[in-house]
Amino acid sequence: MDFEEASKHEKSGLLPRVGKAWFFYDAINGPWGFEPKDRDGWKVVFSEAKTLTKRAMTPKALSKKNTGTSFAERRVSFRAIETFPGIETARIPKAELNKRWDELYEAFRKTVTKLQGYKDGSDYHRMMGHATVIQSPMESECQLVSNGISTGDELTAAEERKAKKLSKGDKDWVLLLQLDSDDSLWMWGDLGMLYFWIRRQDLEARDFSKVWVILQCG
Repeated sequence: MDFEEASKHEKSGLLPRVGKAWFFYDAINGPWGFEPKDRDGWKVVFSEAKTLTKRAMTPKALSKKNTGTSFAERRVSFRAIETFPGIETARIPKAELNKRWDELYEAFRKTVTKLQGYKDGSDYHRMMGHATVIQSPMESECQLVSNGISTGDELTAAEERKAKKLSKGDKDWVLLLQLDSDDSLWMWGDLGMLYFWIRRQDLEARDFSKVWVILQCG
């Protein structure tokens, strides 16, 4: 990912103006990101160096036996779009939201996809902005799991107390990269999406070692 090019289209100023990043994910084991041990399932490498990189051979471990784990090269271009928070954050009374969920969700989906210029299933690749949520907002999950609390099961009383103290950090998390399922490239679960999240302060410090990844699908 070339930040010099990407940052030209990003208004918050959070992205680096120079440098490149390489995003890696364990597509063989497919960690979902709700266990602290999932941390080893991805890595983001950032460099401000202007030296040219050289293409390497695909490792033997990612041979034809492991199809779907080594992806073909694609060139990308960037354009700015307006993004919107999910319907879960809308100021609609919870009782009303529960009662009319299907109707409200469909109206919301049509409005948002039209405004974002949605044309096909590949248009939800993006950097920054609001995530295209499939299941539930992820900021709280990133905050908890990155601090050692599994969100795969119901929290214990001790974990609930810890979670309450940690909750003030939910707002620090921003979407760094979102990768949609794409027939020409990859599939995340059942037509899902892969989300790379980073804390705002870590992004400002150019520290990509604490990125957290969540996989969601329908």
